[in-house]
Amino acid sequence: RKQIEIKNNLCYNYFVSNLTKKMIPENLRKKIKSHKELSEEIKKHKAENKKIVHCHGVFDLIHPGHIHQFNQAKQMGDILVVSLVNDHYVRKGPGRPFFPQELRLDWIASLELVNYVTLCDSEGPWKVMEAIKPHFFIKGRDAEHLLKDPGSGLSKDKILIESLGGELHFTDSLPFHSTEILKKFFNTHPEEAKNIKNKQSNKRKK
Repeated sequence: RKQIEIKNNLCYNYFVSNLTKKMIPENLRKKIKSHKELSEEIKKHKAENKKIVHCHGVFDLIHPGHIHQFNQAKQMGDILVVSLVNDHYVRKGPGRPFFPQELRLDWIASLELVNYVTLCDSEGPWKVMEAIKPHFFIKGRDAEHLLKDPGSGLSKDKILIESLGGELHFTDSLPFHSTEILKKFFNTHPEEAKNIKNKQSNKRKK
């Protein structure tokens, strides 16, 4: 299939720089909160005995696997909070995130089952977790093996959520991953990265 170099497309660049603020209605944009705003909102919900559920990730390209996880997460509580990794802290390789944080925030906020969205200024969910102290922190079942490594981010997630009185839960995973989809259908690597990759490939052939 022909790869689509979206980031070199003038229409794409114009859209990102000029139209992100118009992408969703204001009532949905109100779901996007700072950590401080989110903390205050969650306190109100807890006073009403609402159960708080927290999902975290890059969500570079929303796909059925994400929707499936959010649906399962929402069934565990009343208020679903989704935190997104700031562009600066995404560690998915060259050219990532493919879509900027403004778009990713808008996409998540547009989902009816999501109550709040917030941006993390770190790779992990820890600052948000400490701010809202959720009853449940949710990850996909395909990440469970990471608990075998005590130094993994997921192990740190588990230690923190339990210290805050919450629980780590795993949802069933569908076989969809943003990274694989983006690699298959889009050109996610900048020219410098492609040149290095090509040189390495040529060396192996020799």
